[in-house]
Amino acid sequence: MKGSMRDLYSSFCQSGEVKLSYTRFCAYKPFYVVPKDLHERDTCLCEKCENFRLLIEPLKRVKAIEVNSPAALVRAMCCEDKNFDCYQRSCSECETKGIPFVPCEDEEKTVKVSKWVRVNEEKQSNQGKTFNVTRTVKKNMEESIGNIKAELAKSCDGFLLHTFRESHQTKVLKVKRENLDNDELCCL
Repeated sequence: MKGSMRDLYSSFCQSGEVKLSYTRFCAYKPFYVVPKDLHERDTCLCEKCENFRLLIEPLKRVKAIEVNSPAALVRAMCCEDKNFDCYQRSCSECETKGIPFVPCEDEEKTVKVSKWVRVNEEKQSNQGKTFNVTRTVKKNMEESIGNIKAELAKSCDGFLLHTFRESHQTKVLKVKRENLDNDELCCL
């Protein structure tokens, strides 16, 4: 969510379709719509984006990378145009651009790193039946700088394509919303 709830409510009221109080409007907001921090506005909050960000953080702490966010990494690796070829790493201008790592004296030094992982757990219902659930939890661990760099490099291509899809879908959806007729509704 890029705007504030007040701004969204004002836009909603201007449509004049339905009268709704601000409190009720906030109550109807889906649980998964969350405001983003200022430094996170160029990425979503999915597991892939968060894990990629969590790989950059320890490298940034030990000054082993020149960028400080996934968005800055995309800017460093892609052209200004940022077309599909750039994200796919097949653009003639930026295909040779790599992750801006800073050489480290001790690549074997371990640092703390976090990662979102899925774990299976057995739960028991009130009736005494056991069932399996999958939860996503943040796991803290220690890893060498070299291994973190390798993991970041391995996941970079997938992250770039994911970022392209997210930005492309956002642009297409914006155009669709702007071109709605008066008798049409966009449901997300």
